[in-house]
Order: sequence, then C-alpha cells, then structure tokens
Amino acid sequence: MNEEQVLVECAHNGEMGAFRELVERYKKKVYYLSFDLTGNHHDAEDLSQEVFIKAYRSLKNFRGDAKLNSWLYRINRNHDLQPDLQFPNLQRCKLIWITHFLFF
Repeated sequence: MNEEQVLVECAHNGEMGAFRELVERYKKKVYYLSFDLTGNHHDAEDLSQEVFIKAYRSLKNFRGDAKLNSWLYRINRNHDLQPDLQFPNLQRCKLIWITHFLFF
C-alpha cells in the first residue's frame, strides 16, 4: 500500500487527520478546476468545499482502481454535469481542465 492508499483507508476509518492531509494535498487542484468551471473565486471556493464534502461522504465507494486525483476530478466534473442553481455560471468542460487537474 502506498502512502495515499493508507491515508484514504485511515480517513475512511474516521481519522480526521488523514482526511485533512488529503485535502491539503489536493485542495489547489480541486480549486483550480472549480475556478475553471465557475469562472469566479467565490463560487470556486464553494464548489471546492462541496467536492471535499462529497469525497468524505463517499470514501467507502473509492475502490482505488484510479488515483485519488482522478476520483476527485470526477466528483468535481460530475457536479458540473448536474443542473445546480447554486452555481448557475458553470462553464462547459474545456481541455485545459484536464491538463490543469491531471498534469500539474
């Protein structure tokens, strides 16, 4: 098991410190994608928070087949695909999102 898998397992078992570490590792990537989706700082922060809340609640569903990075991207992207009045300015997916999120 690599360090990321250990953190996911610990977070799944309720260790908040492990989840906090995962948030610290991925918060910039999640924020940048959220900003690309929403087009503004305030909504990007709100969307980022929503992504991490959903990730925490869904840790039991994370199979580990892909990197956590990819899973968080999918959670963020799925939020964009759902009609949501909270973020009415969400922009459609651009290739730059994938580049930012997966490669930086």
